[in-house]
Amino acid sequence: MPNVKINDINIPTTMYKGKICFDWEHARGTFVPFIYGDTQGVLKIIATYKNGKGDWRLITQFGNEEPHDILSYHLINGKLESCIGINTKKFKYNVGQRIVDNDGKRDITIIAVYNKKHKSFSGKHVSYQCNVCGYVAENIREESINIGAGCPACEGKIVVVGRNDIPTTAPELVDFFIGGVDEARKYSKSSNKRLKFKCPDCGTISDKYISIDKLHRRTSIGCPCGDKGISLPEKFAFYIFRSLVGSGYKREVYSSELFGKGNGSFRYDGTISLKNPEISELCDIIIVETHGKQHYKDNRFSKHNAQSLEDVQRNDAQKKELALNAGILPENYIVMDCRKTSLQYMKDRFIESRIFTMLGIDESSIDWADIYKKSVSSYERKILDYANKNTYESIKSIAKKYEVGLETVRKVLKDNNAFDIAARDPQAHKNKPVMVVAPESKRLRFTSLYEACDKLDISKSDIQKITTSIANGTEYQGLLFSYLNPMLT
Repeated sequence: MPNVKINDINIPTTMYKGKICFDWEHARGTFVPFIYGDTQGVLKIIATYKNGKGDWRLITQFGNEEPHDILSYHLINGKLESCIGINTKKFKYNVGQRIVDNDGKRDITIIAVYNKKHKSFSGKHVSYQCNVCGYVAENIREESINIGAGCPACEGKIVVVGRNDIPTTAPELVDFFIGGVDEARKYSKSSNKRLKFKCPDCGTISDKYISIDKLHRRTSIGCPCGDKGISLPEKFAFYIFRSLVGSGYKREVYSSELFGKGNGSFRYDGTISLKNPEISELCDIIIVETHGKQHYKDNRFSKHNAQSLEDVQRNDAQKKELALNAGILPENYIVMDCRKTSLQYMKDRFIESRIFTMLGIDESSIDWADIYKKSVSSYERKILDYANKNTYESIKSIAKKYEVGLETVRKVLKDNNAFDIAARDPQAHKNKPVMVVAPESKRLRFTSLYEACDKLDISKSDIQKITTSIANGTEYQGLLFSYLNPMLT
């Protein structure tokens, strides 16, 4: 330790228990000369106080240095390093030193070491650069490096565009942000920031705030358009009435919520408030029920739910009776017959219900086709869009691309035609030009499957089997059939 001398002659004294002691209470303004190795000067005591343990602490200042807080006995014993900006201990890390953890969590290089004073901590600090992402961290306490502090960018604690921002690490989430890519760049996928998001499929903005990390885990905001647990008629009603009355329409309302506790647990498909949704009386509420085919006949759906037709209809009657007894007007309890889910059928049933007249809305202003497209589940829309852009893509390849079964794709394409979402005709394959690869790799072209059957002496009753072989990419009777693009023939 260097030679240290403290001249305490200026510090006031007092008697305590028969002994002469320093009177720190009145030491404010005292100048204390010192010698610390090659450094000499004067410390000024600018304030004194007792800490919780009863020890006297001094606020001292050396020259133009920032004031420093030390214990009184450190001053008397010559422990002045922190007061006069001298560090007697060596830095643990050297400039240029690389620190790599065995678990791969940290790979950094020290680029600077220095002493720095903070309000809460003064001492050794380092700056380092991450060898993974290039981020430079400054003013890091040496102790933090000792206990394993790593790159905050790699750990998701801060956002660095091009490294850990959402467009870089989770681009599938960008379309959920209302502000698009510019807003997404502000956050990392692990952020717990809560925001409102929009559905990338239909554009509906979420009613509730959702944390970004939760969105990353689920990749969904719970929009009805992507919820497989919501029937197509319910989605259809949701998008129609949300577009017309906004938050005045509520989907999936329970009797206990509508009429108060003790009124059973009946579920209504939706309600419309004719006035302010927060203060509407029951006479100002419309209940909307969209009844699927299970409400009219026994089918696989009702059996799957262990309910017979009688059970379903009994439940319908009970919840309607409850609503009317509670104050819902009979004309405001509207049941839509949605046993068929084609666009035209549901459109006609909604118009026949006269609900748009009750709301004072001209139904001709509704974009029915757009509403219907939003109502179709997201994975079905993706299949439809892809199939319509790739007219001659086989069912097997589409099923493989979207990781679904062949029957699922066939049903989607069949429904697609029936619902007039697009002009894809399942029967049109009979008139599509085809190529047939015969034995010895001989290629034959025909204007249709009918012509191919005529020329190859195949029964036309086998056309369905041939189309199945085309969909599955397999041979039929040693021949490999495939459709041709008419634009290229």
